[in-house]
Amino acid sequence: MNANLALTRHALREAFTGRRRIGLALLALAPALLGLGLRRWSEAAAEAETTFVLFVVGVGLVVPLMALFIGVATLREELMQGTIVHLATRPVSRGQLLATRMTGAALATWLLAGIGLTLVFPAIGHLDAELVGLTWLVTGMASLAYTSLFALLGAFVERPILLGLGYLVGWESIVAGSGLVFRKATVAYWVRSIVDQQGFVSGGLFAGEIVDPATTTTAVVVLVAIAVVAGLLGTLWFRRREITGSEGG
Repeated sequence: MNANLALTRHALREAFTGRRRIGLALLALAPALLGLGLRRWSEAAAEAETTFVLFVVGVGLVVPLMALFIGVATLREELMQGTIVHLATRPVSRGQLLATRMTGAALATWLLAGIGLTLVFPAIGHLDAELVGLTWLVTGMASLAYTSLFALLGAFVERPILLGLGYLVGWESIVAGSGLVFRKATVAYWVRSIVDQQGFVSGGLFAGEIVDPATTTTAVVVLVAIAVVAGLLGTLWFRRREITGSEGG
């Protein structure tokens, strides 16, 4: 247990260090800066657009992008640099190693995005305790599912950032809010369903009502299941992969 906690803490620290930390910080602050701009333009308009800033811009755009950049790096950097051999020699199983790193990456995404979205409230000048709680719930579920998927993507494919961006723009943003049967094959559908069921504004990357939203309980279960399946697939890959010191080529 202590080894797992240590690895999770290490993954958390890694997410907030390196070249990407400034970009992630700016991305996290984007919704609050938008809210501040709206408030300077019109306080009434800013309060009216609180849910738009939180759930359309924040959860619909910022969280997936943040999960992409953090998730892809979960094992990708070690693979490219050839240092994954050092991780593979830790006194824990490969499955535990991957699970703790994915958990750390998801927590990092949740904390950074959650803090950034919480700053929207003072920026806009509108505080709603229920909305704060919902924001942290939805951000957490989105972070868990997206980060797990992108961690898997980073381990399996070349150019994962480009492919991930294509997935977010070409699949998640368009299909989730459509009436197509495939909408339930998106993370965004389940995330937005939680927002819809709580009576707040719905919408995604480009807005649009969710067709036939799922219940909150169902949405949470599915999002957790997505993360679990991604973790199991990653574990299967990691256990079967031959790890050498020349991974980075």
